[in-house]
Amino acid sequence: MPEIALDRFTGFADLYNKVRPKPPKKVFSIILNLINKSKVNTVVDLGSGSGLSTKIWKGKANKIIGIEPNNDMRKVAIKSNPKIEFLDGTSYKTGIANNSADIVICSQSFHWMEPVETLKEINRILKPKGILAVLDCDWPVTVSIDSEKAYNKLFEKVDELHKKNNERLPKEIKWSKSNHLNNVRESECFDYIKEIVFDNEEKCDSKRFIGIALSQGHLQTLVKYNITDIRKDIEEFENIVSLDIKGTKKMLISYRLIIAEKKA
Repeated sequence: MPEIALDRFTGFADLYNKVRPKPPKKVFSIILNLINKSKVNTVVDLGSGSGLSTKIWKGKANKIIGIEPNNDMRKVAIKSNPKIEFLDGTSYKTGIANNSADIVICSQSFHWMEPVETLKEINRILKPKGILAVLDCDWPVTVSIDSEKAYNKLFEKVDELHKKNNERLPKEIKWSKSNHLNNVRESECFDYIKEIVFDNEEKCDSKRFIGIALSQGHLQTLVKYNITDIRKDIEEFENIVSLDIKGTKKMLISYRLIIAEKKA
């Protein structure tokens, strides 16, 4: 992750950990089924954030390591998951030994990683025939049409304000999720590559839907840099969602999972 992007994730790690969708068990189920194993020795979660994507591997790996460069996120992960090892590192400098990981997973993080150097590092730490898994979900989550319209309207304003205040705000570098599959192929490190699309359901009320929006770093950057123009838009969004989502509803999260096996 570029150093200039790290600040984006500072100051709201607790909110992120509370409201964000939790990677479903289907992730490890798909991977372990493909490699004909019920458990592996070592899993490395690259860009592990608050640990949501790391803890799903409990009982499925003898050793689980989260790599996270943001101090706030890593502190929440350590506090929430005391039996998992979380290290300060980047996608191109993990500190993990050569040929030691059975699985490297990047959950909602690969777009923050320069792909060429990151894939070289992943290739270095993976065992021969080890697995790279890149997981992303689509935003916004699916709960209610009116709330989703309000979400999209809010983030249209967020994008507008970023452009308007470009010189005041920190520069952010990220790589398009639509290029993930091609970047993995072009690395020439893997001889099996496949993208799988699936969905998962969780429960959601108005408070959680609002929290998911507020946990987006693009919006949080405006708040942290006191771009006051966004306040009325956030308030309008919160009012619409509070009136629209009554009680607890089903939240559908659409996922895209790239699985690649390192060459033997």
